[in-house]
Amino acid sequence: MQFFYAFEILYNLSIATLKASILFFYLRVFNLVSPTFTRVLWCTQVSNLVNCVVFTTVKLNQCKPFSYSWEGWDGRHMGRCVNLNAILISHAAINVAMNVWLLVLPVTQTLWLNWRTRQKMEVMFMFGLGVL
Repeated sequence: MQFFYAFEILYNLSIATLKASILFFYLRVFNLVSPTFTRVLWCTQVSNLVNCVVFTTVKLNQCKPFSYSWEGWDGRHMGRCVNLNAILISHAAINVAMNVWLLVLPVTQTLWLNWRTRQKMEVMFMFGLGVL
């Protein structure tokens, strides 16, 4: 059970790190496109960081005492936990929204390229494969 608890924390950190690397890639590729888009990318980066810090803090403090997170299932230990389902559902909803946002960001820039419509559609299709 301690392994599962540690995995929850590492999951939050790894997802945030992956999203940060995607956003840094976008900053590198689309850096000269527009200052507005660069600001949007940095705001998204900050919201990703805040999301990571908040949910990691919540996960670390979800049960009192700390060990109740992995000992509470047997009914022999005293303690309490916050509503874990609410935490999981809210974290999942925010992650799905952020994933969709990360897919939409490059598509918005693709629309403004001086390419034929077919080329734009092909690039958008490639980004759309990220949905799968």
